[in-house]
Amino acid sequence: MKIYLLDKDVDNYRSCFIKKTSLDKKQLRSFNKGETITINDSAIEFYFDQERDYPIGNVFHCWDMKGFLIDEYFYKLFSKMSNSNIQFIKFQKNFYLFNNLNVISGLDINKTEFEIIQDIIVGVKRPVFLNQKYPSIFQIKLSTGFVIRDYYVTDEFKKFVIDNNIKGFLFKEVWDSEKD
Repeated sequence: MKIYLLDKDVDNYRSCFIKKTSLDKKQLRSFNKGETITINDSAIEFYFDQERDYPIGNVFHCWDMKGFLIDEYFYKLFSKMSNSNIQFIKFQKNFYLFNNLNVISGLDINKTEFEIIQDIIVGVKRPVFLNQKYPSIFQIKLSTGFVIRDYYVTDEFKKFVIDNNIKGFLFKEVWDSEKD
């Protein structure tokens, strides 16, 4: 099994900015940390980056928040995946905010190389995962309670994206169970 770091393809597809939000600080802190949040469909307005004349993908990066905005096509396909524990929050036209609820412990703490600033773990340089079953998309929670904001995906998710011609993602292989 391979695990990939999931990223947005901002070099080939448009990104966006938040125009208006009525999200409070608690909601923003809870976003993509495994917690369900309640947002009404008028809480967020966004606009596409006008400086680049790139096509709009099915998934796009929002520079103002860590996470994905997705279109109706991707939503309809992905919401049917059996092992995806994702909250989809509909807003502005036919777009959805993608709030990941799969936050798990899964790193081999002794072998993982962390990014550390002033004695505080702020990210992962080189993850080494435990040899266990993983959901198709997930984030890592450390024993301290800190949630790594990066998204990780399995071969299953990557195949799903490729098979359904979903545009806007990049995959960087970060772990192979055959090698570690």
